[in-house]
Amino acid sequence: NLASGILIMFTKPFSHGDYISCNGMEGTVDSIDLMTSTLITADGKILNVPNSQLTANAITNFTKLGVRRLEIKIGISYDSDTEKAKDAMLDYARNLGKFVTDRPLTCDILEYDYSAIILVFRGWVASADYWPVYFNINNSLKDTLAEAGASIPYPQMDVHIDK
Repeated sequence: NLASGILIMFTKPFSHGDYISCNGMEGTVDSIDLMTSTLITADGKILNVPNSQLTANAITNFTKLGVRRLEIKIGISYDSDTEKAKDAMLDYARNLGKFVTDRPLTCDILEYDYSAIILVFRGWVASADYWPVYFNINNSLKDTLAEAGASIPYPQMDVHIDK
């Protein structure tokens, strides 16, 4: 743990305030000591993690770059106008004013599923804005798409019976 603590302090894969995930544990880094690092989970728990666990496993640092790409997938009916639906999602996102302007904001057809055309919306936001923007868009998608004349279908299957 001591050697791992020195390694963490030297290589700095994360710092105080970063949100990280490692080996099934995740939280905001509160402190980094020689033997352990302390994380505070999203639900307010304190995790004291031996540094050897952090150096022996892959660490995902969600905040180090300052921006994160938000990705939302949603299915629309085959009867919907995909261009109008994509434009509506992009307009909503632009009007929200939370996306960074130096990175692309896109909405494309991801796939043709059994009962829906799957659209994928992608845009970059400041790390601190990720969850508020994610939930804002999800809470508004149904109405935004409805205003554009697109509907979100229920999964369905057509059955044909031959005599």
